[in-house]
Amino acid sequence: MRVFYDAHFVVSGWNGQYLGADEINLHGSRGRKISFKKTKMPRVLLLGDSQVVASASKLEEMPESQLEGVLGNKIVCTSLAAGGWGQDQQLLNLKRFFRTQKAELVALWFTPMNDVANNLFPTHFPENGWAKPTFWLENDSLVGPNERQNSLIYATPRIRILEPLKLLYQQPFIFKRDQKWERKRLPENDQSISNVTTAIEINSFVDRLDISCSDHWFYKYENFENGKNSFSLWIDKVSPRMEYGLKLTNKLLQEINEVCTANNSKLLIFWTEFQPGFNDFPSRKFKQPFEYFKIKEKIYRFSHEAYSKNMKKIMEGLPSLAISLKAQKWWRSSEDSHLNTSANAQVMSDLATHIRSLIL
Repeated sequence: MRVFYDAHFVVSGWNGQYLGADEINLHGSRGRKISFKKTKMPRVLLLGDSQVVASASKLEEMPESQLEGVLGNKIVCTSLAAGGWGQDQQLLNLKRFFRTQKAELVALWFTPMNDVANNLFPTHFPENGWAKPTFWLENDSLVGPNERQNSLIYATPRIRILEPLKLLYQQPFIFKRDQKWERKRLPENDQSISNVTTAIEINSFVDRLDISCSDHWFYKYENFENGKNSFSLWIDKVSPRMEYGLKLTNKLLQEINEVCTANNSKLLIFWTEFQPGFNDFPSRKFKQPFEYFKIKEKIYRFSHEAYSKNMKKIMEGLPSLAISLKAQKWWRSSEDSHLNTSANAQVMSDLATHIRSLIL
């Protein structure tokens, strides 16, 4: 029994994954080792996900460093972020930050592509990924989380000799955490449409975006059935689950705003947008005003107008800022929609204009 069998435990939540000790800051995220306690300058906390982490940039070229430079080194900035964080882990880690640190401003980098899906499900992308604390709504009120950040959770007994079989599932544990959460907490989801006339042009999602379902992770793991994908905000039809996700995300952002206020800090939420027809990311070149796609035998209508309406719901009642990307090619590669270093510099420059009016 000692050789072949043990109880499998999983840590809920993550931070600083795949980082060396020389690039982890005092909060466990990627960044320089900066303490806010040793400065008299205004302090800015960059809160977010992989966009803030900027793993392809050197530490001295991360957004936190760029923002300081644009503002003439009149502020000090640090990062609290990890790839795949939604507003749930951002909220929990922000509370932990404020127990020992202070900041005049929290700049939250929102990611429209995946933040709503990150908030809906209790695991990381793709299906049944790393476990994380998750909030939910009851009578439109925010409840949770279901477990503490960095807590040990029981997953399932396992036989060690069968451990390699986990690779077939491509998930950290075999029981279906996402599906259990769907049944217990989430409304039904279907963003497809059925009443489509034969005169309407319907494009193959794979062919139209030059995606091979055999070798492109984007199509292989994007789940349109349950809403765990990076396209839902651009789909015209708002399902009950999507409406719930928009409201849940707004409530989480409202809670983050209240935490900032309670700690005498201002909050500014910002995100980036490309300009359709000029610098669309390769896999998001939708025809105007809308375009129909066939995805696994179902039809979906995509439009930038749908995205704008959904973002308006998410940001209702919150201090927010959309930053337009000006470079024609702002992405790292045709399969990586993270911003490259020069695009990050432009975003931080635009953000700095608003920070000046808030704390300088």
